[in-house]
Amino acid sequence: MRRPELALDFAPPARVSSESKGGFSGDPHFIVPLTPKINLCFNWDGEDGEVYNLLYDPTQNLTVNGDIVAVAAPPGSMKPNRTYISNLYIHIPQQKFKIIVRPYNVTFIPVGAQPFTVPVTTPIRFNGKGIRFQVHGITHTRARIDVIIDGLNFQVVLHRNNRHLYSTDHLDFSVRSSGSKLGRGVDGVIGQFLNSHVIVLNGDAEEKEAFILIDEQLGQVTRTKKKLPTDRGMIECWFARNNARELTRHAHERYLVDKLTAEPFYSVE
Repeated sequence: MRRPELALDFAPPARVSSESKGGFSGDPHFIVPLTPKINLCFNWDGEDGEVYNLLYDPTQNLTVNGDIVAVAAPPGSMKPNRTYISNLYIHIPQQKFKIIVRPYNVTFIPVGAQPFTVPVTTPIRFNGKGIRFQVHGITHTRARIDVIIDGLNFQVVLHRNNRHLYSTDHLDFSVRSSGSKLGRGVDGVIGQFLNSHVIVLNGDAEEKEAFILIDEQLGQVTRTKKKLPTDRGMIECWFARNNARELTRHAHERYLVDKLTAEPFYSVE
């Protein structure tokens, strides 16, 4: 079969008004908007080589998975390792299209066609049927990728050529929406908190500590500020300790999948 054509485009990407649905940055710090004024933030730890489902919409079978890479933490740290997400798998079934994003390249896996890998070294814009893929903001140490489909914008920042002793090449990620709705049963590390009923208890403007009720899960949180996942700037959020264990829908290990391209299975508990 004929390989899809890639069109080089050095123009800046179009800006679309959109609403954040959450994401992560660094080692990795997650931020998920629960309401327009309430943001939840938490860390997510794992073992080197583990793969976690980040977003899953069963109504569309839309899947985003990420795998963990671990590096030694600085002396005196509370944890022996720092963990980062090094590869992302995005499956968009309605377009019969799959991609794997890495710090240095992207692999396209079209159904019925041969997979092909594109190095992230020059600005690229690929327009397919109902999907737009863009590489832009390229420097020696980073680049940006946008995958836009049906009102959903998956944004990935690639960090590479990392020479810091206690860091490594990794990805930051966020998903934004300009009208597209994710299903009510959306799940995954990020997805489980979307479309939730949320109440903050004892969270007045002067309070640093509070409790937050997300659907039926109640947990203690601390007011703080964190870096936005794929944008410059900080945002105020309620931080949940210990991988947000008190607030997650499932046990930590339930978000594991067998491999990067696996579809998750969340049975009724």
